[in-house]
Amino acid sequence: MRITDEQIDNSNKSICKMIDKFGADERGFLSQNILEKLRTFVEAVAVKASGNDEYSYNIFQNDAKPYILARANLKFLVRFHKSLQKTVSHYLPDEGNSERLIVESRVIMDIFQKEVMLSIKQEKFFRTC
Repeated sequence: MRITDEQIDNSNKSICKMIDKFGADERGFLSQNILEKLRTFVEAVAVKASGNDEYSYNIFQNDAKPYILARANLKFLVRFHKSLQKTVSHYLPDEGNSERLIVESRVIMDIFQKEVMLSIKQEKFFRTC
């Protein structure tokens, strides 16, 4: 198991590195590759929000997800994770669909910064890329 903060930081660094590495002409390719990292990031943030210091997918499923579902101000994390899970788990979406999901993700990340960070009462977990 990983420490939750480390998982959040590693996911964030990986996403930022991909954004820094690829240009605007490769947005579709970049979007496809960010989706998986974003799913892991959302899972780790949910685990952190539930108060767990250790991260694993089992902890997300068994502890964090029920915790978040019981709190109205955090339910959007589960909905967002569900949309990422469908997209990332079963197939690789085409570049256009990946770009659309990334745009949706950006809107959700803005909400995330405003709502979840207030709920967790911790320092920011990620830098703006």
